[in-house]
Amino acid sequence: EIDKLNSDIGMRELETAAQFERRVAVPSIILASMCLLASAFAPGRPIICFWLALPSLLFPLIFAGQLFWWLRDSGLNLAPSAQRSISTFIPPLIGEKTIGSVTTVARFQAGFYFAILVSLVTVVALWLNNRNFKNQNTYT
Repeated sequence: EIDKLNSDIGMRELETAAQFERRVAVPSIILASMCLLASAFAPGRPIICFWLALPSLLFPLIFAGQLFWWLRDSGLNLAPSAQRSISTFIPPLIGEKTIGSVTTVARFQAGFYFAILVSLVTVVALWLNNRNFKNQNTYT
């Protein structure tokens, strides 16, 4: 149904957007999870822990950035042969936007908020690991 609306205004079909990103998404999540797990086995090495945790920390930002880029790219490059002639239509990353009689509603789902939670817990764990490392060096 969304592809029908997209074709009416000249946006590309969902299947044609972000093909590379969808292809590498699952392996990237697995790799970031493995790096985060490996950081648990590097106690006393805060720098190594940070670099191993970095992919998990950045995941929500990278996801939202890529989503914004593809929404913007699809909305700015409308086909001139569309049934409805409009110059641009950039769907919002979050919120509502109306075009004609159709309103798009965009919001993140539970998985995105879970990724943010993982990032926040990772920041706390890194901070605690660094604090523990400094305390150990103080008393030795």
